[in-house]
Amino acid sequence: MSARCATFAAVALLLSGGCSSSEPGAPAPAPPPTLEVDKQTTESTPPLDSPETTVATRWARRLPIDRLQASIPKVAGNDIDGNPIFWRVNNQDALSDDMFGTVLGRPDYVVATTENPAPSSLYLKFIRDMARGVCTQIVDNDLLRDEDHTLWRFAPIDGSADETQISDNLRYLAHRWLGLRLEADNRLITDLRAVFDAGTQSLNVDPKTTKAQAEGWRGVCLALFESPAFHLD
Repeated sequence: MSARCATFAAVALLLSGGCSSSEPGAPAPAPPPTLEVDKQTTESTPPLDSPETTVATRWARRLPIDRLQASIPKVAGNDIDGNPIFWRVNNQDALSDDMFGTVLGRPDYVVATTENPAPSSLYLKFIRDMARGVCTQIVDNDLLRDEDHTLWRFAPIDGSADETQISDNLRYLAHRWLGLRLEADNRLITDLRAVFDAGTQSLNVDPKTTKAQAEGWRGVCLALFESPAFHLD
């Protein structure tokens, strides 16, 4: 399930800025592209695990910890009791200063007064843990809901969802997580579909069962949380 492994580690690879021209009077090179999570687009989007989704290291800025902490409940929604879902460790917010907030780079104004925006290996490790913890919470709570599910709002998980419903749900999730409005044939959507299909077949049960379908959507949740586009500032 390679598409599911689209981690933020890809940020440190490619896509440097435009090339300068040697001709006199040539216009200055355009600045390198950046990813804006609230940008609405229908343009072609590279696959989740493609180097085309990356930005040169010198341009890569991850989200500050405060913004990451605030973003998680926005996309994860509320639990069955109406409380925001966040990354929990020992029943505490894992991104608080009492847990991993300062370890991951939030300034404590004693040792550090600014936050280094470069994605460190420690950040990447914790992001994978965060994705698994939060996505499991979302699935567990969605299974208790009768309607307004966070992960499968437009595609029932009783095995009756058709191709259009699954595609619509993937497009909804890409917009909710990444702020992208994409067509059904966009490469990002088709890659997420491959993640969903792999997830439904990862359990030793019929892929059309509720348990397998929920696992498929959990895989999509993991891929979106680990996507570079979710973490770039």
